[in-house]
Amino acid sequence: MIKAGKVPEVIENFKKIHSAQATEPEKAASEKFKLFADAYLNSLENLKGASPDGVKDLYNGVVENCMSCHQAMCPGPVVRIKKLYLK
Repeated sequence: MIKAGKVPEVIENFKKIHSAQATEPEKAASEKFKLFADAYLNSLENLKGASPDGVKDLYNGVVENCMSCHQAMCPGPVVRIKKLYLK
């Protein structure tokens, strides 16, 4: 959908980041995580309102927010997150 310039509706599910069950609850309770989560939610809002021409760049911004948080907090998924970037 992103490659076609469309925003997926599933975005609403990702807005539950603050209430999702974390693998390491102490990390998810930290102020650092909350700041990363808020940045992620802001990038989702930007993507949600994107024009077809801007969807790809804003999507990559969402992925970048994932990458930043995971590099700082929980690096396990970084290899998989790298595969989400669109060129």
